Amino acid sequence: MCFKISKVEFVEVAISDITLGEYEFPKQLTVLESGKILAIETFKRSTMPFAPSGKPVIADVPFADAFLLLELDNGRTDINKLPLSSLYVPGNNGVLREFADLKVSFSKSKVLIKDNTGLTNGDVVVFAIYYEKDYSC
Repeated sequence: MCFKISKVEFVEVAISDITLGEYEFPKQLTVLESGKILAIETFKRSTMPFAPSGKPVIADVPFADAFLLLELDNGRTDINKLPLSSLYVPGNNGVLREFADLKVSFSKSKVLIKDNTGLTNGDVVVFAIYYEKDYSC
């Protein structure tokens, strides 16, 4: 795959209630809805204490037990419970995980957090989503 960064959207998924366990992506991600996802990177508190919004990034313990569920435009969940740790570049020898030009319905996608130890209402899960609208190599 030839992948050159041309468009990046920084996304914050809010933790509104630590007891829920499932957290939806913001509804205003319309810029990503018609694009192809090329790669996704995530961050944890030890390397990024605060998101650009000023909200605290989730701590390392809940991050270790957090997963990504991406629903594709065709209704399938081919990316089902992918550990966030696999999208953490420093933990992958500096390698950014690339995707197969996925068309994702972020309005139906979620972050799942299985261990809420160290999680606080108001924390955010942060992603850098690399995408392309008109992708060709």
